[in-house]
Amino acid sequence: FHLFCRERLYKMDEYLAPELLRSPLEDSALTAKLMLLQMGSKEKVRCFLAKAPDPPEQIAIDNSIALLQELGAFSEGEELTALGEHLTTSPLPPRLAKTVLWAILLGVLDDALYVVSAAGGFVRDPFRTGGMDREEILKLKKQLSGGENSDHICLMKAVQGFMDAANQQAFCDKYKLAMPAMRQITEQQNRIFTELQENKTESFANRNRGNQQLLVAVLNAGIFPNVARRRGAADFYEAQGGKVEARVHGSSAYVPQGKDEWVFFQELSQMESSYKLKLVSPVEPLPMLLLGGEGQALVDNGKGGKGGKGKGKDGTTISLLDGWVKFRTDDATANAICKLRGALHDCFQAFCKDAGSLPPPKNLALFDKAALILSGKTAAEFGGMKRAASWNASGAPPAQRPKYGGGGKGGGQHWGGGGGKGG
Repeated sequence: FHLFCRERLYKMDEYLAPELLRSPLEDSALTAKLMLLQMGSKEKVRCFLAKAPDPPEQIAIDNSIALLQELGAFSEGEELTALGEHLTTSPLPPRLAKTVLWAILLGVLDDALYVVSAAGGFVRDPFRTGGMDREEILKLKKQLSGGENSDHICLMKAVQGFMDAANQQAFCDKYKLAMPAMRQITEQQNRIFTELQENKTESFANRNRGNQQLLVAVLNAGIFPNVARRRGAADFYEAQGGKVEARVHGSSAYVPQGKDEWVFFQELSQMESSYKLKLVSPVEPLPMLLLGGEGQALVDNGKGGKGGKGKGKDGTTISLLDGWVKFRTDDATANAICKLRGALHDCFQAFCKDAGSLPPPKNLALFDKAALILSGKTAAEFGGMKRAASWNASGAPPAQRPKYGGGGKGGGQHWGGGGGKGG
């Protein structure tokens, strides 16, 4: 029970809002599509949802359909893809489920589950840093993460450290973690692992355990298109296709470093007119171009004029999200990326059709090749990539690879709430 003033009482709704208006709409859209298929109906999902007694706003319906198309669950005609069919049987929300699928295919399942369980919206933020200033929080989280400039790596290290600690209470006290929250996170991780219907054989699903570069690539694949960019040395990031200017939340372990840096984030919160990015990690061009979103990357070879005649001044560019995520490179690199991206996404959809089995040897070899490239071990194959900086088209700086370390084999609506209001 709570005491509150009469003014607040009059502002409260008389009844609880329908679940359709409270739960992530992409989940409802998938369920609606499955129901329509079972009924033999060809009605569009957006039309079906609009018929609810208390329907969501049309823009919310359109955004949920667009998200499912970007995730690769829906085709342009709102037909279920292999991934979409798999998501309808998954106990996880769409973005979490896609993250887990890529984690299995690239061999970092356990590491990804640490982060998914802690940051997937199942449990409150385990850190209790109230009363600490920004510098103290940053120092604490940098120490926990081993100096890595990433909220996701910090969370992974927190869960790993807690599970491995001989004295878990002392570990929580040292790093300002709430013991009940950490226990809930580990219980959630065990629950997700148990409920997974995919192939989770240790030698397959965890063959690259501890590779933090691969982990970041996998998380980006699930969270995309929640990416933001920093133009030059600006103190803010452009998010949601450049429509929103946001700054990193004060509780983040991430600190802007390089100029013209790209990051992915899990939550964009709004307080009055200001926007904050929560749970932020830097991401390089290749993970976005190879794993991010659905469909082909767009290549512009810099030819202008009618019939494509005349050489443009910017050279070849490769882009996603209608040109907003754009990088300058050369023709050979752009073609190699497009070819590998297409092959990876075809093999990914094929795995979704029979996720309980190992991929064919040819497909598995392709995923292992991608893992090497994303780990930077064969980066020379894609070494000519530069950011297509519209503010300085004549000389954009080369993309910098974040130094995560630990990149080898060894033996480790918050998820994508793009524009929710909150603290």
